[in-house]
Amino acid sequence: MNQTLHGRQCWALVLLLLTGWSLTLPAGSRDSWIAIVLAAALSLPLFALYCLPAETLGGSLTDVLNRVYGRIGGTAVLWALCVLAFWGLCMSSLSFVVFLRTVAEEQWPVWLIAGFFLLTVLTAAHGGAQKMGLWAEPVVWVVLAALILSLVLTLKDADWRQALPMLADGWRGIQNETVYALAAPFAECWFAAALLFGQSRNLRTGCLAAAVTGGVLLAWTALRNIMVLGEMGAQAVWYPTYSAAGLIEIGKSFQRGEVLVSGSLLLCSAARAAVFLCFFGDGISGSLPSVPRRTAIVTAAAACFAVCVLSVGGTMDFLRAEVFYRMVLFPILLLVAVFTAAGAVWRSRREE
Repeated sequence: MNQTLHGRQCWALVLLLLTGWSLTLPAGSRDSWIAIVLAAALSLPLFALYCLPAETLGGSLTDVLNRVYGRIGGTAVLWALCVLAFWGLCMSSLSFVVFLRTVAEEQWPVWLIAGFFLLTVLTAAHGGAQKMGLWAEPVVWVVLAALILSLVLTLKDADWRQALPMLADGWRGIQNETVYALAAPFAECWFAAALLFGQSRNLRTGCLAAAVTGGVLLAWTALRNIMVLGEMGAQAVWYPTYSAAGLIEIGKSFQRGEVLVSGSLLLCSAARAAVFLCFFGDGISGSLPSVPRRTAIVTAAAACFAVCVLSVGGTMDFLRAEVFYRMVLFPILLLVAVFTAAGAVWRSRREE
C-alpha cells in the first residue's frame, strides 16, 4: 500500500483521540494535572514501542502479526484485538450518549443520539485510515481552537490558590491517578498507531508529537477545572470541563461556553469511535477475505447501536464500566505491544 500519510496527519488523528478525553475528564485530586504530565511522559516510550514493529518489518498490521506469530497465531491475536476494538467502540459511543443525555437532562431519546452519532462514525470510517488521517488534519485545528479559547477565556475566573498546596500527599498520592491516565487515553492510542501501519512515513514522529500536545492540553484542562471550580466543586459535578466552560461570557452575544465543549466532543468522540470501527473492519476483512470491509463496519455499527440502546443507564454505572475498561485494556495492549515489538526485532534479525 502506498504510504501517502505524513506525520502531521498521524499527529492529528492521534491527538483527536487524546483531546476527546479532556472534555469528559472526571475530576481527580488537586494534583491530578501532575499525574497527567507524568502519564504523558511515560507514554513516550510506549508510543515508540507501538511503532517499532511497523518500522522494523514494514507492512500493515496483518502482515506484521502474521510474520511475528505465524498465520494461525497472527489471526488469533488479530481477532482478539478486534474484540477489544469493538469494546472500545461501544465505550466511546456510550461516552458520548451518556454525556449528551446528562447535559440535556435526558430530554432526547437514546436511540436518536446513538443513531446520529454512529451514522457520523460510519461515514468517517468508511474511507479507511488514509481518508481519516486527511480528514483529521483540518478538524484537529477546529478542536484545538475551541479548547484553547475555552481555557483562555476562563482564566479570569481562575483562582491559582486552589492549586495549592501541590503534592500535599507526596508522590505516592498520585501514583494511581498516573496509571489511570496512562491506561486511557494514552494506551488506547495503540489502535490508531496500529491502524496506520504501512500507511505513514513518519508514524513515530506523529505519535510522539501527539502525546506531548495531548498531555499539555489534558493537564492544562485538569488544572483549569480545579482553579475555576475548586477541588470539591470539580469533584461534585459529572463533567467539570463542561461546567467550567459554562462560565464563559463574551458580552451579551455569547454566554454559552458549553457549546465549545459539546461541539468539540462530537468531533473527538466521532474520531475515536471511527478509529475503533475502522480497525475492526480492517481486521475482519483482512483475516476473512470473504467478508467485505463495508459489511464488517456496518454490522459492528449496528451491534454498537443495539448495545447503546439496551445498556445505557445512569452516569455512575457508566463511570464504573469505564474504570473496568481501563483496568482490562491497558495490560492487554501493553503485553501485545511488548511481545509484538520483541518478535518483530527477532524476526528481522533472523531474516538478516
